[in-house]
Amino acid sequence: MFCNSDPYRQRMNTLDQGLGTLVKDLAQKNLLDEILVVCASPFGRFTRPSEGGFWSHIYSVVLAGGSLRRGKVYGDTGRYGQDGKPPVSVKDLFATIFKACGVDGEKEYKTEALRKKTYASGGKPIEDLF
Repeated sequence: MFCNSDPYRQRMNTLDQGLGTLVKDLAQKNLLDEILVVCASPFGRFTRPSEGGFWSHIYSVVLAGGSLRRGKVYGDTGRYGQDGKPPVSVKDLFATIFKACGVDGEKEYKTEALRKKTYASGGKPIEDLF
């Protein structure tokens, strides 16, 4: 199934409408500063129809709310979703999410097994989004 197929386009439209309505509703109720909406794909977009498959090293994420700056687009996956620029690691994504929620991602927490753990160990928030 290529991204221009009707079933994919229909699901994409449903997601766009639902996500847009959610963010608009939260903004109208002045809740967007308190709530972070995260919509992430497990994989990048489909490649060219002749190649098939996914680009598992590229992913798309929509972040809305929290302490993030409004209306900001960050990064580009290129025409066929193959070339993420600038690169963002998963650790950096999670560090960004934690910061947007007001959580210190480097704070150490003790687990049930009494091991010390941080949420975003080594990740750096994407400062351009704040």
